[in-house]
Amino acid sequence: MQDEVNDQEEGSATVDSAARDARKRKIYIKMRLDELNAEKERLRVELKEMKNN
Repeated sequence: MQDEVNDQEEGSATVDSAARDARKRKIYIKMRLDELNAEKERLRVELKEMKNN
């Protein structure tokens, strides 16, 4: 009986850890997407300036 409880506790810890990792990854992806969009806009402006000269 105690082994079953221990297994359940370890299982829920794994789920909590996986959920936490997924949230961290989601936040990282959003931040990276923002960085890439800023870089894209910077390059778009730079290209526009090059075309105008």
